[in-house]
Amino acid sequence: MPAAAGSRAAYSISPGGHVTLRLQHGTPVVLDEPARRRLLMLILFVLAQPGPAFAYKCTGDVVLRSMAGAMIISSSKVAAALVALLAVLATCAEAAKSGGGWLPAKATWYGAPNGAGPDDNGGACGFKHTNQYPYMSMTSCGNEPLFKDGKGSKRVIITDMNYYPVSKYHFDLSGSAFGAMARSGLNDKLRHAGIIDIQFRRVPCNYKGLNVNFRVQVGSNPNYFAVLVQYAGKDGAVVQLDLMETDKATGKPTGVWTPMRVSWGAVWRLDTKRPLQAPFSLRARSDSGKTVVAENVIPADWKPMTDYPSNVQFP
Repeated sequence: MPAAAGSRAAYSISPGGHVTLRLQHGTPVVLDEPARRRLLMLILFVLAQPGPAFAYKCTGDVVLRSMAGAMIISSSKVAAALVALLAVLATCAEAAKSGGGWLPAKATWYGAPNGAGPDDNGGACGFKHTNQYPYMSMTSCGNEPLFKDGKGSKRVIITDMNYYPVSKYHFDLSGSAFGAMARSGLNDKLRHAGIIDIQFRRVPCNYKGLNVNFRVQVGSNPNYFAVLVQYAGKDGAVVQLDLMETDKATGKPTGVWTPMRVSWGAVWRLDTKRPLQAPFSLRARSDSGKTVVAENVIPADWKPMTDYPSNVQFP
């Protein structure tokens, strides 16, 4: 894969919500086609392994400009997600809160040039159809310091864990996301820029028109309940999920919250020796301590592989 060894990309956000990108190009180091294919196969192989991840989406108008004016974007539908993608929070002490300082990282891309990254339009976290709203193919892999065992909070679409050792903070973007930085007609040219240096910071998640969604996972039964948490706004990270059952005798909530545990990625599970009694209420807590309660969100006749939208969203 071609690599611009000295390239840099700096971002700044104005009070009006516009984001400016400044690029400084270095000397390119070009790998031949066989080497590029081997690298791509390695990445795809790693991404196919089970592992955790998270996915988030932003909205807003964005303007990106290079120093030389070669690449300009002004698009609320495409560039907004992209710039937020490159403004991911590193879930570490250096950038623990929204609005923190800028940190250095590197960006690459993988998969189909105009794809969403993973071949199945999903990812290791359990999200699917990332080529559709609200993800719109603006996806990325995040390495361990960014991902932090699935508890990273980002206004970005992270659908896979990236183990390829590029830098301390590494965003491996989908072809669509990487190419979206370019002016119309120059997408492929930008994708051939290879590895670039970027700066990033955390910004709030905003899933316009969507509340927190719970998707019951395949294999769930009265003694094993697993659910995927989607569209967690603002902080973006759910660090704890609790379940409340319904009292079979009274038909009312028991008032007792039972902690669930992370199964993998954004999937939480609860294993019991006795059958669980639905409907279920679910309580989610974000990494900043904010809590939302979706009362009776899972009905008595729940089914695996079914979405159950809530009427709550993080404030």
